[in-house]
Amino acid sequence: MQWGDMSARYRAAATLAALGILITTTAVTVNSQSASAVTATTGAGSTQLSATRAISVKQPVKVTTASAATTTCPKAKTSSSSTQLQSLGNRKIDDSVPLYLDQLSARCGDTITIHTGSASSITTVVRAYRIGWYNGDGSRLIWSSAPARIHGTAMATHSQPSIPSPNWPVTLKVTIDANWTPGLYAIATTVGGRITGVAELVVRSSTPAARAVVIYSGLTNASYSPFGGASLYRGLDGGSLALSVSLRRPLVLNGRGAFTKYDIPTAQVLDRVGINVDPVMDTDVNATSSLLTARTLIVLPGHSEYWTKTMYDGLLAAQSSGTNIVVMGANEIYWQTRIQANKLGEPVSMFVARSLAKDPLANSTPKLATVRWRDAPLLNDPSGWLGESYTVTRAKGSLQILSVPTWLANVPELRKGAILQGVAAGEVDGPQVTASISIPSKLQVIGLGLLKGANGKTASAGMTYYTAPNGSAVFQFGSTNWGCQLMASCPDGITSWSTRQTQWAMTTTVLRSLVQRNWGRAHPSVPNASRSITAMNHTLSAAAYGTFGTGG
Repeated sequence: MQWGDMSARYRAAATLAALGILITTTAVTVNSQSASAVTATTGAGSTQLSATRAISVKQPVKVTTASAATTTCPKAKTSSSSTQLQSLGNRKIDDSVPLYLDQLSARCGDTITIHTGSASSITTVVRAYRIGWYNGDGSRLIWSSAPARIHGTAMATHSQPSIPSPNWPVTLKVTIDANWTPGLYAIATTVGGRITGVAELVVRSSTPAARAVVIYSGLTNASYSPFGGASLYRGLDGGSLALSVSLRRPLVLNGRGAFTKYDIPTAQVLDRVGINVDPVMDTDVNATSSLLTARTLIVLPGHSEYWTKTMYDGLLAAQSSGTNIVVMGANEIYWQTRIQANKLGEPVSMFVARSLAKDPLANSTPKLATVRWRDAPLLNDPSGWLGESYTVTRAKGSLQILSVPTWLANVPELRKGAILQGVAAGEVDGPQVTASISIPSKLQVIGLGLLKGANGKTASAGMTYYTAPNGSAVFQFGSTNWGCQLMASCPDGITSWSTRQTQWAMTTTVLRSLVQRNWGRAHPSVPNASRSITAMNHTLSAAAYGTFGTGG
């Protein structure tokens, strides 16, 4: 079976997960050859606080082939002087020309290697977009290649325990120079006026200097991509899930959807709020956990589910030293994974057994067992020091405000008893999953919702604030969809305009507050969590009730 002949089931998943782009072309010059610059259009309206969707491009823009490396890269810019606004269309990315990079992050002076594939011979132009906030646009075109011819390549669709890299020939090599402002990038193939594949890249600061750092979720996105026959969740042919997947293969379907739905809105929101933040990939933290030290704030994006022990220990050490944490999503730090490196020490694949019986290191090195962090032998659910953790998926619910920290008191519509309609969506966290999973004694539950599922099952959704004695403050918004709701880009529904104004005001205040050192010491949480979150649910109004589904 060719990639283009994938089942309707997975095409439906792709349509749901992807954020499509409608492209028109304008002639520009790239190395004296004619190429295309990209603009994007949409029929969707925008307001001052409800931004455009995932990838949009402003014209005019200078497009050049990356030149010789410089020694330092500039700091990220949060706005542009251009007044021309472009926004996003509704066509999906079709994955017909998938691509991958040899690395998930780079710095100024590094050369990135791009591999592209297609079921048949085709010509593509590869473009690089920096994700951010450009006076209303969600991205800016930074670099464009000359047209490149791709010959037909094999597209495996059979599930197997280990999914390797397709090892396609090199299509392009690009040197990161000073034009590539540090930040999150989407590297895209384009054919005939449409985007046909997307890869993610973080361009890191040459000398990390910002007080804040954001950790993007390359491992989680790779876990969801079924390219090559299977993901860590299911096989393309209906077969079993994989135990190991290459990090050097395309992001397609749900893998690409995770990138566009969770990481991209996070980058846009951070730029919109305007705080100076160093971007890193989760594989960077695994290689050098000291990237998290001496920071005042660590930001986790919408869905950072897979963490190595090195990453977990690094985040906990930073929090223990007083660093603040803002969780912009939910279902964070859920599975332990192990990264497998090549002889050069470069991360090339990730392994998750999900059970002790299938993990060859479970007996000899139990602390590295690839199971849920809440399960034996790990027993380290992050709610014990973050405040809440994953409860259910496919949530459709609201939060009732139970308590408002004094430093959030000026946020419009944020008052005790108010209902934040529809904000508990996608996958959600709650302040108490089971009686055996602890929560901090000083946890302040800001918002709470009750979700009902099949067979009478119920679960909590929450928004929490917690301050530790060392001055560290942790704020969790509690929903994977929080970022894409802010950007009005969630493919599975957005909140109302008025609710988004409250969400934006909260997010801006939280980020600008917690970037300050010792915020928790000056603004301690006011604990209100009872020993039984179930008992707290009984105090909620009917408007705070919602539903949840099954699956992931």
